[in-house]
Amino acid sequence: MKALLGILIPVLFLSFSGCVSVRDDGKALGKAGQLATQAIIEQTDSSRRTVNALPEWWNVRGVLVCSSIQKEDLKKYCVDEAIKSKPGTLSEQLKLLSDVMNKRIVAEQAVYDAYQSFANLAEYDAGAETEQAIKGAVGAINELTAAAAKIAPSPQTAGASAISSTFTTVASGIGNIIASERQNKLILSANLDLLRANEAMIAALTIEKNATEQFLMTLGSEADTLFSAFVQSGLVSPNNALAPLLAQIAPGIEMVETPPKENIALIKVAAHISIAERSKRKQKATVESYEAALATLKALSLEHKKLKEKQQIALDSIVAHVKRIQDLLDQIKQKK
Repeated sequence: MKALLGILIPVLFLSFSGCVSVRDDGKALGKAGQLATQAIIEQTDSSRRTVNALPEWWNVRGVLVCSSIQKEDLKKYCVDEAIKSKPGTLSEQLKLLSDVMNKRIVAEQAVYDAYQSFANLAEYDAGAETEQAIKGAVGAINELTAAAAKIAPSPQTAGASAISSTFTTVASGIGNIIASERQNKLILSANLDLLRANEAMIAALTIEKNATEQFLMTLGSEADTLFSAFVQSGLVSPNNALAPLLAQIAPGIEMVETPPKENIALIKVAAHISIAERSKRKQKATVESYEAALATLKALSLEHKKLKEKQQIALDSIVAHVKRIQDLLDQIKQKK
């Protein structure tokens, strides 16, 4: 997120400086779009890492549960079966969701480039550069939309459809007019394409969010099951799960290596509660990061609509949503 700080201050300045021209608004919105898109890229990467942990969890758990089997031949059979077990329906659905996340990162990177070109277009004659960047963004978004449609319930799929660019048509249709007027027309045309891009991203992200929430519930139950497998195999002690909590409330204090035997059952219960609560916090922050990303895209769309109508834009809302994404990603990393 530190990479965002370089453009955060100028965007804040522009958002409160009272932009009054198409060029100034285009430049400011281009910078804000870069800021927002970079934050959403990082949100996607965080969500992808969270959800993609599941296959490893399933495979490790499948092997560790064999530790409770006493007979060596049966234990070996259990391990062999766990290793060669075929992915279930849930795993196949996870692959589709992972594909959506991968394509969203590609799409957002292309949109970032489009916003950069959009800002350049507001500064100088960057028509050719903007045309190529928008084409790249539209293509990547359409691939994302197609991937999202595979995981969406029928009613949602209707909201996700392919988009197209009108920038080339508008640019080629502009006659001999003064340079500043031509530049304004190109900015407004690119603005419409970016508005379409944002609306398509909102539709795809809504589908992804709903699918991810289902897997996050699975992630929560799997965390507890996997922890039980670790304890059962003898790899960890239940009190190890409580060490982070102790460090949080009493830094520097260490737990005893061997707790009283009569308290082991209680420690196990407390450990499972701690694991479950940490998992819930991470799930909640992940869902909220999706909501913040959607709010950011919607705020961007609103400003594109204002520019379309040649109304003065305001970027403080976009910056606030980006900061919210930053805070949530920090929570997820720290697993508070």
